[in-house]
Amino acid sequence: MKVRYRWCGSIALGIMVLLLLSACVSANNSSQTNTANTGKTQSTSTKTAQQVLESSVTAMKQLKTTHFEMTTVNQVSSSSPSQPATTMNLKNTGDLIFPDQLSMQLNIGQASANPSLKLAEIETGQKIYIQNAKGKWFVLDNAAAEAGANPLAGANVSNYNNLLTLAEKAKLTDNGNATMNGVTLRHITATFGNDALHDLLTATGQLNALPAPERTKLEQALKNAKLQNPELHLWIDEATSYVHRMELKFIMNVNNSTAATKSEGKAVSASVTPSTSSTNIDTTIDYSKFNDPVKIVAPTGAVSTSDVAQIFQ
Repeated sequence: MKVRYRWCGSIALGIMVLLLLSACVSANNSSQTNTANTGKTQSTSTKTAQQVLESSVTAMKQLKTTHFEMTTVNQVSSSSPSQPATTMNLKNTGDLIFPDQLSMQLNIGQASANPSLKLAEIETGQKIYIQNAKGKWFVLDNAAAEAGANPLAGANVSNYNNLLTLAEKAKLTDNGNATMNGVTLRHITATFGNDALHDLLTATGQLNALPAPERTKLEQALKNAKLQNPELHLWIDEATSYVHRMELKFIMNVNNSTAATKSEGKAVSASVTPSTSSTNIDTTIDYSKFNDPVKIVAPTGAVSTSDVAQIFQ
C-alpha cells in the first residue's frame, strides 16, 4: 500500500512539485512547444485589469469545452556536489468537456534520459481510465477513485481555472495588449506572496487529489519550502473573456537539513539528502477551440483495478 501511494504522489505532484518528494519517474526530455507570443502595445480598453480578470473568472466557469496544451519544466539544483542539476519536463495535450470529462496524453521526461514516459487518461464523469507506457488500459474502481488514488490527478488542467479566483486576491499588473496567433490579448500578471505555495497547490487540486497519508506528508514537507517570485501570467481575450494562455512561474527553495525523518520505521539521517535544493518551475497552458464539439469515449477492454501500482508494472 505504501509503495502504491508513494508512486501515486510522485506523479500527481509532477506538475508543480515533482522533485520535492523525489519523484521516481526516470524518463526523457519531452519537447516543449509554446504558441508564439509576439507584439506588445498599450491597452486602450476602459476596463481595469481587475475588471478584465473578474469577467474572465465568470466566462471560464461557463466554458463548455476546450482544447489544451500544457507544458511544465522543472529545473532543480542542489547545494550538494553529489546531486547534479536535473531538468524534468512534462507535456500534456487533450480536450476538456466541463465539468468532469477529460481526454489527455502525457509525456513525462528527464533531460538526461531516454526514452520518455508516455501515459494517457480518459475521464467520463464516473470512471477514470489510465493507459500505461505499454499501451494497456486500466479503469480505477469506485473505491480507488473515492480514495484519491488517481496518480494523474495533478495533471488535470480543469483544476487550473481555480488559479483565476486566487489571482483576484493577488497584486495585479497590467502589461497592456499582446498579439498571440493574430489575436489581441490583454496580458495581466498576478503576483502572489512568498507563502502562497499551499494556496497554489490547493487551487490546482494537487493537495486534494492525494490520499490522506500522502497529503499529510506533503503538508509537512511544505513547511520546509519557500517561494521566490511566484507569478501567474494571463493572456485574456477581452471580446470573450476567455483565457488563451496562462503561465505559472516560481522558484521553490527547500531546506532538507531538518531533523532526521523516519521511513519504514527507521531513522534516516538528514545528511542523506542535500541541505538545500532550488526548483525553478514554469507551467504554461494554451487554450484553444473554445466550445467546439468534443466527444470523449471510454476505451474498451480496460482492466478494473484498485491497485495503482498494477498499472505501472
